Amino acid sequence: MATLRRPDSCVTQPRAVSLTVVTQRVEAGEQSINREFFSLATKRSGELALTNWRCCLEAGDSMAHFALGYTLYELGRYHEAYRHPRYYAQIAPASAWNWCWLGKAAQAIGETGEAPPKEARDEP
Repeated sequence: MATLRRPDSCVTQPRAVSLTVVTQRVEAGEQSINREFFSLATKRSGELALTNWRCCLEAGDSMAHFALGYTLYELGRYHEAYRHPRYYAQIAPASAWNWCWLGKAAQAIGETGEAPPKEARDEP
């Protein structure tokens, strides 16, 4: 069985995850490493959550951009926060929450020209 490192000290090198390790985890009914970091991050707040969200992103989970955006925003780190919801709104434009957090971060740093596309503003 694969052992996870503590999320607050996730490894950034090497970036490639061994296919064998991933396969072993799935066959054993375990979560993938990105889902482990995701689960841990949802149970934490502040800097601890931030560390776990970064590990989640480094493990390849692009949904972590959304969480990094709101976590950094809540920590008052608006300039750092801005790029994450901006990226995530581009890859998942249908979610109003993505545009909401992008708008909050953009407003906080004075980027008032950011606006969602018309289809993101339309009511379903």
